[in-house]
Amino acid sequence: MRVRNVLLVLAVFFSGPQYAQANPVMIHYLSELRFTRTGWELELTPEDGLEGCWITSRSDTAFLHPTVPYEDYVVITADSLQSPLFIDPAGDSLALYIPPNMQHPGDLLVFGDYPGARIPAPPPGCSISIRRWEDFYYFDASPTLGAPNDTTNAMGDIDGVVTNTDGDALIGAKVIYDYNDLGGEIYVLTDSAGHFLIHDFARPEYLWVVAEGCTDHGMRIQIWPDSTVVLTVILECEVGTNEYPLRPSASVYLLFQNNPNPFSSATTIAYSIPRTEFMRMSIFDLKGNLIEKLLEKSLPAGLHRVTWQPQGIPAGTYLYTLQTPGSQLTRRCQFLK
Repeated sequence: MRVRNVLLVLAVFFSGPQYAQANPVMIHYLSELRFTRTGWELELTPEDGLEGCWITSRSDTAFLHPTVPYEDYVVITADSLQSPLFIDPAGDSLALYIPPNMQHPGDLLVFGDYPGARIPAPPPGCSISIRRWEDFYYFDASPTLGAPNDTTNAMGDIDGVVTNTDGDALIGAKVIYDYNDLGGEIYVLTDSAGHFLIHDFARPEYLWVVAEGCTDHGMRIQIWPDSTVVLTVILECEVGTNEYPLRPSASVYLLFQNNPNPFSSATTIAYSIPRTEFMRMSIFDLKGNLIEKLLEKSLPAGLHRVTWQPQGIPAGTYLYTLQTPGSQLTRRCQFLK
């Protein structure tokens, strides 16, 4: 699994997709496109045969040979055409014309650096596939030309955290990433660490992040096959909003961002526990070496703070962890000398 870092994220759990309530169904005939070392392969899913059909790119126009078979999944190459058709791997606009409609294409596939593209140029080894009845394109790292498009090696993750400008986790923020057939939002909610996880097709994703008392924020993120995009979303919030939860959940352990951060002499770490527990808090470097034990004692339920004053260590990024009875919460901090 490859990881593509956008910004730092620290996480524990996430809420599953929430369905509140997309678009009219469109029929697509350009089903899958793959570039090879010697050219290209294009899968068509015709409904009424291919006789008299032609394809255009931004540089060429070519009619299909009459001998191209009529099948549910027809894979054509340059040899399937009556004249050359160059398709630019960096970006192009493909149009399939189907008689008797000679003025308007029956389907369009626009990708890469071409104006109006709906998906980037495909990475090496990947195809551009259509999610036919949901009207979006995605990357498939194990192409299925000649067979139905599938989801194998065609999914990826966005692993994110939502904070305010002070670095405090925003709990219960809504991260909208799609809409269902009725036009309603499909979203996840951030957990007690401000964390969210989206598992979806390898495609461009537009996220819209909403939290009470904060300014909404939207961004476009590309998901890649079998990869994770790591992301931090920072919202501008009203003073005091989500600094610490006013009513922490009765069963949730919370670890907040240290303040100040970065820091040069001392910093304060706040945390909340739901019941009396024996707690441990430790500092580690990025290699996992123990630097210091800050806390080892039984504490009552509620909000607590501990101060860390580093001694004899170099400037850099460190991890502080809160060991709970059932899990370990971790955040990063930046020490400056």
